[in-house]
Amino acid sequence: MTEEITTQVWLLATLFGGAGAAIVQIIIDPVKNAIQKNRLKRHLRRELNFNINRVSQTIEKLKELKEEHIKLDRTDTFYHYFKFKHSSVIFRNLINTGVIYEYLDDDQMLKFDNFATSYSDTDADILNQDIMKIRNSEYSKTESANKTDFYIHKFNEMKIDLEEVLRKI
Repeated sequence: MTEEITTQVWLLATLFGGAGAAIVQIIIDPVKNAIQKNRLKRHLRRELNFNINRVSQTIEKLKELKEEHIKLDRTDTFYHYFKFKHSSVIFRNLINTGVIYEYLDDDQMLKFDNFATSYSDTDADILNQDIMKIRNSEYSKTESANKTDFYIHKFNEMKIDLEEVLRKI
């Protein structure tokens, strides 16, 4: 009889222990997932702010080229070399896991992707070639100013798009 009671107690303990563990898991999993999503959102915001700052620095250097060098006919004294470095690790990770679709619609995803493909080493090379031509006076003053305005406008559009994506997160 004692053996029977011990077996029953053991079975009840196992049953309640298993049910308790399942209940705890049901409660804890959503909390852990919410914490993870919030962490990813914070990282994505930080990544977007980093990229916005990089684009802003590019715009400022281009404005400096126009205001302090082209307008004053001192293009030969502009020595900045552009290297476009951006971060899209978190964004790509969120795409791969599918989480990004909870935060952004297709239009915003396209805006970030356009930034990531247009703020590249290839585009930096093209800009640097144009600046070299400006420095070597291969363009007239008007053409130089127009080229610079084109790039300023292009990067302002990128910045606006990134800021819009950031607001949606």
